[in-house]
Amino acid sequence: MCHYAEDAGATLGAIVEAARASALALAFCLSIDPTGVGIQPGPSIERGGKRGPCRKAHFFVILADRDHVFFEYQPRHTSEAISAMFTGFAGDIQADAHTVYDALFRTTPSMDGDGPTPPTEIGCWSHARR
Repeated sequence: MCHYAEDAGATLGAIVEAARASALALAFCLSIDPTGVGIQPGPSIERGGKRGPCRKAHFFVILADRDHVFFEYQPRHTSEAISAMFTGFAGDIQADAHTVYDALFRTTPSMDGDGPTPPTEIGCWSHARR
């Protein structure tokens, strides 16, 4: 039964990746929000038989034009992880004001002025209200 589940996951994973690529290419606005989760350490054999604390990772909820909802796991909540998730997207991104998103909205001027257009930053009313 595990092989059936693995095959189904691989098939559905390809469909989800195609939908994600379509959303990044065609969406006007992406709304993103990370949620921190505790991840248990690997087997105790890898840690020399010692117990270890859970580490923190993040699941990102990504809403694309109210049509698609995606969940993406990132082991770290860093600018590099955020930039890798949204490489090539040039629409609007709604996110909270955390500093990790600044790398997305920064412009890097090129010598000929034909560099990629960064996404437009859209503020979050819920976070502004607080």
